[in-house]
Amino acid sequence: WINQRMDHILFERCFVPLYEDVWRKEGIGHISVRKTFAGYVFIKTDRPGGVYEELRKIPKLAIMLSDQLDQSNQKEEQFLRSIYTDGIMRVSYIEKNSNGRVTAIIGPLEQYQDYIIKLDLSHRRAVAEILLFGQMRRMKFGLWSEKDAKIPWIEEEETH
Repeated sequence: WINQRMDHILFERCFVPLYEDVWRKEGIGHISVRKTFAGYVFIKTDRPGGVYEELRKIPKLAIMLSDQLDQSNQKEEQFLRSIYTDGIMRVSYIEKNSNGRVTAIIGPLEQYQDYIIKLDLSHRRAVAEILLFGQMRRMKFGLWSEKDAKIPWIEEEETH
């Protein structure tokens, strides 16, 4: 609706944040893309007042989060920029030792290992608790391993 009906001079980009969720079939990981935050739309703009006025025209608009450039929102923006590439949070690659313990994480979860509250290696996911949008939120991160198919960006990261 926003991309089709709102004047693009008011915003740079509008998207629904997505993440790569991993599911297993016969022991092999497969990726499906899901919404990270149900009901949220991200709009990058330097004209929040104009965007707000246009959004008020949407029937049943419940909430609009505006970006006041304070320190907490800058931290949230930095976090979101660090985990998303073109609006999608990619899987994080995990390396395990012979005992099955994680020895390394490459990808979006790499910088946020201290926030992990649940690590479910058999289902290829981690849940991290992050302060976001003014409250603690649980976010799922998809995990990829050496048992899964090769992914070009992971291959590049491993060689660096």
